[in-house]
Amino acid sequence: MDVAAENIDIKLDEVLRRLNHVESLMVMGEAFPDDNELKAIRDYFTRDKQGKTDFISLQEIDNEL
Repeated sequence: MDVAAENIDIKLDEVLRRLNHVESLMVMGEAFPDDNELKAIRDYFTRDKQGKTDFISLQEIDNEL
């Protein structure tokens, strides 16, 4: 695996870790997404179903949320 692919794997692991943390907070009732956050989540899943989510940078995720 080349360095670029390794870096992408590391970034994806970080994204998954953050999403799992947010999911845990939501399940415990400690975090509630607002309308903009819900829209960003829906948009992501819509793009994913269409095969349009090759890679989203952490910065883009932070900006959307």
